[in-house]
Amino acid sequence: MKMEENLAISVFRPHLKVLRTSGLFQLDPRTTPRSTFLLHQAFMRFSLLVPLVYASQEVVYMYQVRSDTDKVIDSMYLFLSFVASVYKQVILWLYADEVEGLMDIVKGPLFNRDDERQKMILRDLARRAKFIHNWAFGLTQVTCVLWTLKSMVMHLSGSELDFAIWLPFDHNHRTYFYFVLFYYWLVTSWLGCNDCNADLFASALLAQCMYQLSYLRIDLETLVETSKEKALKEGRVFHDVFQEKFKMLLLHYNEIIRLAKGMEYIFGGSIFCLFLVTGWIFCTSTYRCVNINPMSIDFASMVSYMICVLIEIALYCYFGNGLSYESEQLLYSAYNMDWLQLDTRHRRSLLIFMERVKRPVHTMAGTIIPLSAGTFLSILRSSYTFYAVLKTTSVSEHI
Repeated sequence: MKMEENLAISVFRPHLKVLRTSGLFQLDPRTTPRSTFLLHQAFMRFSLLVPLVYASQEVVYMYQVRSDTDKVIDSMYLFLSFVASVYKQVILWLYADEVEGLMDIVKGPLFNRDDERQKMILRDLARRAKFIHNWAFGLTQVTCVLWTLKSMVMHLSGSELDFAIWLPFDHNHRTYFYFVLFYYWLVTSWLGCNDCNADLFASALLAQCMYQLSYLRIDLETLVETSKEKALKEGRVFHDVFQEKFKMLLLHYNEIIRLAKGMEYIFGGSIFCLFLVTGWIFCTSTYRCVNINPMSIDFASMVSYMICVLIEIALYCYFGNGLSYESEQLLYSAYNMDWLQLDTRHRRSLLIFMERVKRPVHTMAGTIIPLSAGTFLSILRSSYTFYAVLKTTSVSEHI
C-alpha cells in the first residue's frame, strides 16, 4: 500500500535526489534532523558561490577581449548558461517552501487513488520521466567530458589553449594546466547537472498535471457507469453515489489547477529567462559549429550541448502544449458523459462545471510566453535570425 500511495511522487524522485545532492534544493525540514539540515544549507551556499565565481571570471575575460568578436562569442554561450542556472538555483532557494507545498499536493490522496487506470497512467509517467532524466543527465555529462577531452588533446598537441575565463596566471603552463582543467570540468559538470535537473523537475510538474488531467477525462466520461456499478455493489442510491464521485472529481480538478498555477508562479520566471537566452545560445553555438571540422571533438561537443538545451525547451513546450490540450478536451469529455440519466440537480452541476472548464489552462513563461509547440518553433526561428545577423556583422568586420 505504501508503494501505491507514493506512486505519483515517484515521478520526481530522480530529480529531487540530484537537486538535493548537488545543493540546489533543500532537504525536507519536516523529516530531516536539524543539524543535517543546517549542514546542507551551508552546502547550498557553497554550490551557489561556485557558479557565481566562475561567471565573474567569464565577465572579466569578456571585458578583456571585448575587441575580439570571435572570442566574445566563444565565451558568451557558456556564460548565458551559467546565468540561467544561477537564476534557477536562486528560485529553488527562495521558493523552497512553495515547492514542498507542490510536492504535498502530489503526495495527496487525489493524485494516488485506488484505481488501476490511474496507477497505470502514473507508472507510465514515472517510466517516461526516469528515461528522459537518465538520457538528458547522461548527455550533459558527455558534453562536459568532450569539452575537457578537447582541451586535453589541444594541450598535448602543443596548441595554445584558451579556457575563456580570467585567471591570474598562465593556464597553459604545465604546473597550472591540469589544475585549471579539473576546475573547468568540475564547474561545467556541476552546471550541466544543476541546470538540467532543475528544468527536468519543472517540466515533470507540467507532465504530472497533463497526465492527471488525462485520467480525469477518463473518469469524467465513465462517471455515470462507474457510479452505477458502485451503487449496485454497495446497495446505495445511484444519485448519492454520483454526487459523491462528482465532488471528488471537482476536488481533483482543483488540485491539478493548483499544481499547474503553482508551477507557473515558481518557475515561470526561470522558464522565461531560459527562452530568452536559448535563442542567443543556439545562435552562438551554431556560429561556432560552422567554422569547426565536423569530425572534431569540438564539433561533437557543441552539437551535444545544443541537443541538451533543445531537450530542455522542447520538454517545456511539449508538456505545456499537452496540458492545454487535455484541459480543452475536458469540456468534450463532460458532454460525452451519459448525462441523460442524471436528474435536474446533477445536470445543473455538470453545466456549471462545463462553464468553468471552458477556459483551458495555458501555462505561461513569465506571464508572457505560452508553453506551446508554436513557442518552440518561434525560438528556433529567432535563433536563425540571430545567427544570420551575427554572421553578417562578422563578415562586415573582417572586410
